[in-house]
Amino acid sequence: DQLAQLRGDKARARLLADSLNALVAHAAAREQLAAAREQAQQLSDLTDLIRRREQAGDVGQVDAQLAYLSLGQAQQALADAESAATRAATELRQQLASQQPAEALPAADRWQASALTDTASQRLPANFDLQLAEQQLALAERGVSVADKQRNTDPTLGLRVGQEGGENLWGVDFSLPLKFFNTGKPGYEAALADSEARRALLEKTRNDIQASLDGALSDYRQRRQRWETWQQLTGDSLARSDTLLKRVWQQGELTTQNYLQALNQRLDTRLAGIALRDAMQQAWVQWLYESAQLNDWLNQLANE
Repeated sequence: DQLAQLRGDKARARLLADSLNALVAHAAAREQLAAAREQAQQLSDLTDLIRRREQAGDVGQVDAQLAYLSLGQAQQALADAESAATRAATELRQQLASQQPAEALPAADRWQASALTDTASQRLPANFDLQLAEQQLALAERGVSVADKQRNTDPTLGLRVGQEGGENLWGVDFSLPLKFFNTGKPGYEAALADSEARRALLEKTRNDIQASLDGALSDYRQRRQRWETWQQLTGDSLARSDTLLKRVWQQGELTTQNYLQALNQRLDTRLAGIALRDAMQQAWVQWLYESAQLNDWLNQLANE
């Protein structure tokens, strides 16, 4: 049954998309947790250093208090990151029956087709919901044909041959439907109404899915552009900034307040990159699901 096959394909694609999204969210949550832990440890080390310098008279009370406050804020951020990582692990376990992925996700630059040339309109016929609507209309139209045949039953003519008392007998049976009593009109009209309703639903479904496909592809392209722009702007500078900021502060060219602000800004920038990549990957999964290309993309990755 083609309708059952389509429903099965859609259900499998949905499960696959949900599993990929869970893997993406899990990876992002783990990276966010690592960044929060690193920030908390860095501020803890800084607080210890400032405490010693305060005792030696090299740092004022204001600088020390700023460091303590920043460390307190980092503990809250760390608690939030730990909670988010736990939720992501729970979701992953629910989707894949595993708390840890068997393999790492593909690199972020591979979350795209080798040549993304198909438009949303070109992928429209492959959409599962549109195919289901088309199949349901086809079934409704077959129902109209059946009801029409029942409504217009043809007369029948039969020939009987036999023997009785040694004589050959034959007879003719003629059957003529009495439309006056049974026209079949209600059943035909109901089937016709169902067919028209399915046709109207198909047109609405086609319009809705076209809009959804356009939006999914546009969203993916925008989010990928934002993530690539983030990469271009940060590059290797994010990794080098930690050592640079610490050296400039120790040399007295940066106040403690500005140093703490710079550390927070560095963390925010790092978290922004993780969030941008996470959103780009999930947008890619959504586009692949709606355009029925998830299996194609995974096979492409497997063959590379």
